[in-house]
Formats: sequence, structure tokens, C-alpha cells
Amino acid sequence: MVGRPSRFLRAALATSVTLLLAIESTASAGDFLIRGCFEEFPNRGCGFTTTKAILEPLGRQSVPGPLGFEIAGVPPGEYVLTSQPTCNPFGCWVPQPVNITTGDAVVLMRLRSMCSGDCTGRFSVSISDLVKVGLVGVGERPVAYCYAADRNQDGDVTADELTAAISAYLYDCPPGPRPPGAR
Repeated sequence: MVGRPSRFLRAALATSVTLLLAIESTASAGDFLIRGCFEEFPNRGCGFTTTKAILEPLGRQSVPGPLGFEIAGVPPGEYVLTSQPTCNPFGCWVPQPVNITTGDAVVLMRLRSMCSGDCTGRFSVSISDLVKVGLVGVGERPVAYCYAADRNQDGDVTADELTAAISAYLYDCPPGPRPPGAR
């Protein structure tokens, strides 16, 4: 039966509209919104997490929620989004540069696998992963092609990092928690 919305639904809609109007009326010209979410498992899309996003150098923190995070009132500039905590049992979130110039930004906080060379987040390293690590190492591809290749996050893949990826291929990834479906 279709009819008038319940009192609860009308109140929820009224609250939502009021909240949106309040956000729009408190933001001054040139202030923008950063929205985003955190991967719960490497390369598996966004999931619920209690992780906070921190916008540096402003030091502003988001409030974690089931649909991601928001940081409002951001002036134009160049920033880096970091996370608190920086890791979960399945990996570590990669700091993300954010450049706010003329509009809002949407950011995916990628979770890098704890397994060296695991470019796909399967908690195993394949020949395909080793090829990707090599391509990043010789500069044919950017680090974003395989974040798990750059273990120390310095922007380069060294011989030690390539050796760690080969070791993970030969002897499997270190023991620890695995996301659903990983071997």
C-alpha cells in the first residue's frame, strides 16, 4: 500500500535536509569536501572500517562510518591523506596525495598487502606479480602499478625488495590473517 511516509521517515527526511542545508550554509567560498573510503582487504574495494583519515598538514581527522569518511571545509591546496591506524592485519594503507583546486575530491585509500610483491592482494605472489615488480623496479611502470613492490614506501623498488618478492613467490607469504577467499 502506497501512502504518506511514516512519521519516522518524515523526521529522517527533514533531518537530512536540515543537515545538508547546515553544511551548505556553514561552508564559505573556496572550502571543499574530501570524501573517500578505505579498502578493508587489498584490492577488494571499500569496506567498513574504524580507521580515521587524517588530512596533513592541516591535521584534520574524519569520523569513521559505514559508508566511508568525509572531511569538510578544506581550502584549496596540496595535502596528503594518511590513516590512523596505519595498518590492519591484512596490510597497510598507502598515503594518498590530494590536490584541491576548484572542487571536491573523492579518494580511495588503498590497502597494500603485507606480502612483498603481492600486487593483486591474494596473499600469494605469482609470476605475473614478479613481472610487475620487475617493471616497477626498472622504471617501466610507476609504483602505483604494484604498491606491494615498494615495501619501504620510498618510491623506488630496490634489489632487496625484488628479492623479498621472489622469496614470497618461492616460499609463500608470511603466515597471518587472510582475507576471505585468499589461500
